[in-house]
Amino acid sequence: MKKAVGIIVFFLFFLLLLGAVLFKVFAPSKSNNTAVTPVQFPTASAPVGVAEEDPAQFVQSFYTWYLQNYSRDHDFPHSENRDEVLSPWLASDLLANWDQIVLDNDVNPVLLTADDPSVWGNEISARLASQSIRTSIVYVTMGSGTTLHAYNVSLVKASDGTWKITGVASTI
Repeated sequence: MKKAVGIIVFFLFFLLLLGAVLFKVFAPSKSNNTAVTPVQFPTASAPVGVAEEDPAQFVQSFYTWYLQNYSRDHDFPHSENRDEVLSPWLASDLLANWDQIVLDNDVNPVLLTADDPSVWGNEISARLASQSIRTSIVYVTMGSGTTLHAYNVSLVKASDGTWKITGVASTI
């Protein structure tokens, strides 16, 4: 009987410990709030936030910067300096396949449309959908009402610790 009680106590302790570990791993951190409030386009033309640790903030910073530049020049980014301009933000595979994505789908690879995004409005909102140590998926919306565009943006953490966008998928 003592042995059975000991086994039960050990089992309950084990479950309690396992529950604590799982809670620590999967519970949202109070200091790492990944919700990002909508913002208006900033006036700076240089990339900001490239070294953001929060993938949602990184994605929001990217699209804010990208749409601001695209609204000034619908040919942005120009093929002659595309890699240089976008490499702080995009993974090398996405950059290498940029022209093929445009040819195959007739869309901008990070906007997934050939439409003019300046008519969408200035609202951008990004929130973390999932994350592991080296990868992340961020849900981002741009525009509002009937011009709302929503995407899942996939990211990978580069060896230097910065996030890089590896792909964009429409959710609408």
